[in-house]
Amino acid sequence: MKKILLAGVIAACSASAYAVPDTWSMGAAQGFTEYSISNGAGNAVIIACNEGAGEGYDNSVSVYSNDRSLDGDISFLIDDEAYYIPENTTTRSGANAWVSFTSAITRASEFEVYVNNKPAGKFKPRAKNSQKIFSDFECAPVE
Repeated sequence: MKKILLAGVIAACSASAYAVPDTWSMGAAQGFTEYSISNGAGNAVIIACNEGAGEGYDNSVSVYSNDRSLDGDISFLIDDEAYYIPENTTTRSGANAWVSFTSAITRASEFEVYVNNKPAGKFKPRAKNSQKIFSDFECAPVE
């Protein structure tokens, strides 16, 4: 799941430093569509969707603090419900967890991110922005 092309990650990280806080942005490169948000406190989240990167690459979520990747178990608190990011989306349980997470994050008016059960940022996406960015959102589990 953590197989994201280095160029895409570097570009997303550097872009997050200049992003308007709590505003989703979207970009595509090398078979991935990436959805990113930063919060003005140096935290950023990137959701990478494999839409043609090929076999061996999965959807993923990356979390950054001050342009430094935070590695470990990632979870989100959205509307008082916890969502855990699966290791992969190729299993039935991983696919189910991924679908639940992506469905919730696209509608979230605010959410908290945790890495290894430690707070890694709070975000309050703007409603109009979320509607525009996620209007054609497709990030299906990888088969």
